[in-house]
Amino acid sequence: MFLRIKAYCQGRLSTSNFFEIHLNYCRTNVSHNHFLSIQKHLVNFWETVGHRPDLLEISTIDIENFKSQFLKTATPKTLNKAVKYVKAMFNRAIDWGYLTTNPAQTVKLIRVPKSGTPYCLPLKEIKQLLLNCPSWFYPVVYTFLVTGMRRGELIHLRWGDLNMHNRLVHIRNQEAFHTKSYLPRIVGMKQALYEILRNMHPNGNRNHHKSNSEFDGKYVFLSPDGIPYSGSILQKIWVKVRQELGINYRLHDFRHTFCSYLILHGVDIKTVQVLMGHSDIRTTMQIYAHVQTTHLQHAVEKLPY
Repeated sequence: MFLRIKAYCQGRLSTSNFFEIHLNYCRTNVSHNHFLSIQKHLVNFWETVGHRPDLLEISTIDIENFKSQFLKTATPKTLNKAVKYVKAMFNRAIDWGYLTTNPAQTVKLIRVPKSGTPYCLPLKEIKQLLLNCPSWFYPVVYTFLVTGMRRGELIHLRWGDLNMHNRLVHIRNQEAFHTKSYLPRIVGMKQALYEILRNMHPNGNRNHHKSNSEFDGKYVFLSPDGIPYSGSILQKIWVKVRQELGINYRLHDFRHTFCSYLILHGVDIKTVQVLMGHSDIRTTMQIYAHVQTTHLQHAVEKLPY
């Protein structure tokens, strides 16, 4: 208790100084992309409460005012993310002894209807997509479809993560990136994907089975400009590609498609969970239930009457 009181007495901070301390903490303790998201939303919050010179002066009303202002230009889902960051920030201020209560504690999130289940591409649409996809972007689309990787996992895939000899893709945590569940996993490499990656290898077809430290740390997928993808760059390119093709799939729909076809072709649910990288099998079961329901509906449509 003495240490807490002492920290509180010595720790009266200006609002701006505390934001800087908190952002430095986040920069060190979360992934780079997560940090950028936190920074973006807290800068918006700072623009609303920056007139409060002392951290102790920020009130629940200030945060409610931020909600009202931010909602004019943001979706409810984005606003809820910002409020969660604000709550976490003030909880950290309590942990560090700068506050004794969280002014955001009673601030409610906005109720947002749950989004529908991601779309599973019918086989006919998959074939059309792969037939018409620009050749320079085909490897990205095909890799999504046959590995079920998340966007961040694909753009951070390095040549050293590929075991070409055993046809395995290792999805690993890195210094500036981690999987959603923080769990590394391994996905099998289809023969067609193996051929694509072999032809893409910086060393050509020579010794592609052997580890080569010169290339192991380099990213597999590069933008048309020859630089590694960021999440936003990949998304912008995909929007352009799908406009050209006249389709409206999300990149995440490829992951759901991968999962759905595994289930429909009899892969056991535990294996699907491992391949998808779900930390909780209930997440896999939700997709399983949806796929089975759709499958049963399609089955009765085959009746001749």
